[in-house]
Amino acid sequence: MIGTPIHAASYIFNILDPSYLHDRWKTSNKGIIMSLSPQDIMGSWVHSHEEDPKDASLREVYRPSDWNFGPSRGRRGYDLQEGNLASVQGIRPADGLIETEARWWLESGNVLVILEPGGAIRRMRVEEVGPDRLVLRELLDSN
Repeated sequence: MIGTPIHAASYIFNILDPSYLHDRWKTSNKGIIMSLSPQDIMGSWVHSHEEDPKDASLREVYRPSDWNFGPSRGRRGYDLQEGNLASVQGIRPADGLIETEARWWLESGNVLVILEPGGAIRRMRVEEVGPDRLVLRELLDSN
């Protein structure tokens, strides 16, 4: 049906609006993001756990920090800044937030790497990115 959104991978494209994908995004014929620039994902992102898929896919949905979130007992997040600086927001045991400084970069064009204090490294594939939605998939050592 013309004008109906179609699903490709985890993305929704409107067949009448090919400009939906910005020129800077390089996609394969399956709709997979092949290469991003740091500017594509810079910003303050907060985990919207209520939007996470219910399967065991290790995907997490993030929204801008000014998003109108529902009630929650705390939310994790990332503030990805210029110069590969980042702050990681975590949840304290008493529902408070803790913020730590970190470093971030992109590798392989679409893998976000966060280096936290103490050397902990988190690697996540960027599966979807737009002005109000970021979807990351946790990569395990074998990926």
